[in-house]
Amino acid sequence: NITQNFEIKDNYYYSNQRDVNDYVITTYGLDNNAILSNEELLRIYIDARVNYSNNRPNINFGLDYKLMMNGNVELIPWTDANSAIINGELKCFFDLDTSWLLTNQNYQIYFRIHDLGTHKVLQEKIIFKVVNKLK
Repeated sequence: NITQNFEIKDNYYYSNQRDVNDYVITTYGLDNNAILSNEELLRIYIDARVNYSNNRPNINFGLDYKLMMNGNVELIPWTDANSAIINGELKCFFDLDTSWLLTNQNYQIYFRIHDLGTHKVLQEKIIFKVVNKLK
């Protein structure tokens, strides 16, 4: 007599699916907690990837950003980031002109991603301060 015991587990493909909007971003062009002069024009690049990997999202997605002053004054509402193919890769970016920003204020740039008809504000943000250019 042989007795066998089987444990039925969930299907790997159904139980390990990523959640909707399970993305993170990496930004280039402006360091967090940077101090900028009021005469700068910066291009900020945004790379989106699937959480816990270096893989780009498999579906088309959209990236938005907004600029806030002191955490409560919205200066630029949610705006689409630009997309272009640079060196054979899709890059998202936007230009930041500091000439119109008030000096000695703290600014935050927030990001959100569009995926499968939803919008999710991402945890990553850029914080910076603008000061008068020293002469």
